Amino acid sequence: MNINLTIGNDIISGRIRNGTRRCYDKKLTHLKTWLFTHHSSYCRSIENDISIPLSSDVLKEFFGYICRKRGSDGRHMEPTQYHSFSYVSGYRSAIKDYYNSKGIAFSEDVDIMISDFLGGYARKIADLKQTGEMSLIEGKRPLSFAGYRYLAEQCLEQSTDYKL
Repeated sequence: MNINLTIGNDIISGRIRNGTRRCYDKKLTHLKTWLFTHHSSYCRSIENDISIPLSSDVLKEFFGYICRKRGSDGRHMEPTQYHSFSYVSGYRSAIKDYYNSKGIAFSEDVDIMISDFLGGYARKIADLKQTGEMSLIEGKRPLSFAGYRYLAEQCLEQSTDYKL
């Protein structure tokens, strides 16, 4: 194989970090499980690849499914219990990367539907936050100065070093 082609492939595969790749794989497994249950023509078993392209209606239904939080029994929680925007938009990234890995581009109607869905979802989440029905804070919270100070004091009081 041509060394320059090998270098080019390595650079392209390095565009996504390993942690992101694992996250995408989990999201795609979630999609496969959902497809197997609801639209088995796109995924004949959990072990098989997803048959793409997916229709915009199937993807719209899936995005509608993933935006609502569920309890451990798989049932919807309270009506206002929605996942964060970044959680839902991560599925678009995972699905788009899957399409790219198969050499298939989103069709125009799928691309428009996902963009419209995420635009509407961003508005919905903003409205829920504004009315106080959803927490204003998403994701990791920064360590406060008081928390940092507490940790520093605890470290200084220790008489032995800890092995990592």
